[in-house]
This record gives sequence, C-alpha cells and structure tokens, in this order.
Amino acid sequence: MYPPMADPNLKITATQFERLVRDWILKQGGELTSLEVTHDMKVEAHDSTYQIDVLAKFQAFAGADFIVLIECKKYRSAVKRELVQ
Repeated sequence: MYPPMADPNLKITATQFERLVRDWILKQGGELTSLEVTHDMKVEAHDSTYQIDVLAKFQAFAGADFIVLIECKKYRSAVKRELVQ
C-alpha cells in the first residue's frame, strides 16, 4: 500500500502530517495484538524527557511487548541515507 504521506505535493501542517502517520500506522497494524498508537507523547529516559511524534505499542511473537517511536519529518524529496545513519 502506498502511504498517503509519501505524496510530495501534500499540503498539510506538521501536526496534520504527524496525525496522518499515526492513522496510517494504526490501519497497517491489522493482526497485531493490543495495538495502541498515540500522537505527541512525552517519554522519560535515563537522561531526559523526549517528545515523540507517534508512539506505537503492540504485542507480537507469542506475546513479546514492542514499543516503536516515530519521529515524523515531511520533506519535499528523499533524505540522503548518510544524513540519517
């Protein structure tokens, strides 16, 4: 499925983009157990508190808990690999 947020001509705000990502992740979750997808979360870590655009929690592989943190960025063109490694 082609994600709607991949359209480079999409004219929406950063918050609308984050919510679009959240909704798309939720729709893709299909058979995952206990899928929860939340927008704009604060996450405590040992060194600081972080603002996370989209946070997904689910169970898979016989009940293992997973947490996926998503930082949303909307650019007009693809980001070069060396910039995100």
